[in-house]
Amino acid sequence: WDAVVLQEQSTRPVKDPERFIQYGKAFHAALRKSAPDCITVLYNTWAKQGSTPEQQETLDKAYGRLATELRKMGGDVRVAPVGIAWGFASSESLTLFDDDGSHPAHCGTYLAALVI
Repeated sequence: WDAVVLQEQSTRPVKDPERFIQYGKAFHAALRKSAPDCITVLYNTWAKQGSTPEQQETLDKAYGRLATELRKMGGDVRVAPVGIAWGFASSESLTLFDDDGSHPAHCGTYLAALVI
């Protein structure tokens, strides 16, 4: 593979950061073993609808911390800042969230794809 995108369950980086790091390292190690030149891309998710900016910042920091840890293991590691893009794109006229307030609507999916 040229690149593999890793996305964690949306709340784990905040609720269980050590497990987030543990499994991020495990996947990165497996990728490095089977495809040493593969780029590991971390899909930095968005906070749920109605969240505070601080909640998004906590997610961003968790993905940044994981990227730092993975870079110590070697290889090309990048963060796709999808959550940050959602923050910039949020408006009354653009529907990023699905009705559940967590998953993406069509516009949110499109924006995420543009970031990656």
